[in-house]
Amino acid sequence: MKKFLKKARWVLIPAALAAIVILWVVKFESQKPEIRPADDSPFLGRELTFQASDRKSGLAEVRVEAVQAGRTVEVFSERFPAPRPTYVKTLSLRPLPAGLIDGEILLRISAEDRSWNGGNTAVMERKMVLDTRPPRMNIVGGPHYINLGGAGVVSCTVDEETPLVGI
Repeated sequence: MKKFLKKARWVLIPAALAAIVILWVVKFESQKPEIRPADDSPFLGRELTFQASDRKSGLAEVRVEAVQAGRTVEVFSERFPAPRPTYVKTLSLRPLPAGLIDGEILLRISAEDRSWNGGNTAVMERKMVLDTRPPRMNIVGGPHYINLGGAGVVSCTVDEETPLVGI
């Protein structure tokens, strides 16, 4: 039995050291999660779409906050019971979360992973303009009457800059 233990230690000790190194590299990793918005537009309308990912230890929590006029409003928060390597979410901003109005905001999206070193947190902050109201169209000119089979023209203005206007 002693011979077996002497020979086995040359196999067991390196195997144990390899297991410790692998555990340290995989579970105690220090890489932060990635957060990517769906687009780079400075305007935030009816929806917000983003992706968070952590391929090593997986995501533990995702949070979305909006800071406006010195107040922080939590828009969304989700904690995962099991590690998730990738998470894609589309949030509806209709109706607006309590405490927010149309105007400039600081959007903060944070993601935390399940690393054994206390969790790595990534935070993405972007200044955006919250604009949930559609443009208002005004008809210019008075009432005009069009004869049957005739032609007519309608002119209008819009209360904000738009790429396309039409009726």
